[in-house]
Amino acid sequence: MTNHPFTWVQTASGAAFDLLAPSPEQVHPEDLAEHLSKIPRFAGATPNVVISVAQHSVLVAEALPAEARAYGLLHDGHEAYLGNDQGPKLNALTALAPITLAILAQLRLRAAAAIHARFGLSWPPPVEIAAAIDRANARAVAAEKRAFMAPEPRPWAPLPEPLSAIDEPWTWSEASERFYDTLMRYAPQWPV
Repeated sequence: MTNHPFTWVQTASGAAFDLLAPSPEQVHPEDLAEHLSKIPRFAGATPNVVISVAQHSVLVAEALPAEARAYGLLHDGHEAYLGNDQGPKLNALTALAPITLAILAQLRLRAAAAIHARFGLSWPPPVEIAAAIDRANARAVAAEKRAFMAPEPRPWAPLPEPLSAIDEPWTWSEASERFYDTLMRYAPQWPV
């Protein structure tokens, strides 16, 4: 633990997650599932529905080969503790103050390293797995956009062919349960 005040977050289970010095022991599967199931994608800009980060994560994981699924499921795991930052927000931070984005990236990397260590996964992921996750993530974004967002007022950056596996939003409790079950299926051995 650090001596910095207020640099930790309380999790749903009542545990503390230290943002400056996270450790694998501070990562609890139930917290990941519950937190990510309650965080909306696209800052909630999906009319009449909420698509959670947990649902998105399961979608990405299921689109990957077996050896990459645990990594795909946890690709946004840091958001359980830091929240979801949209690409446009990150692009704006880069334009206004690149150092701000670099600082945020450090927090994300620390959280991701602790999460991956908790489940016995290397950090960073192997290059070929990271590339596969990027492709599956982009296809999931395209599917979510097509299924749940209003028509675009301006062109988005080009997106690949969407995944076809998404058809309806999950409730937060369903998203939590499905994320947790997927985590147990693909990363059941916890070294901590």
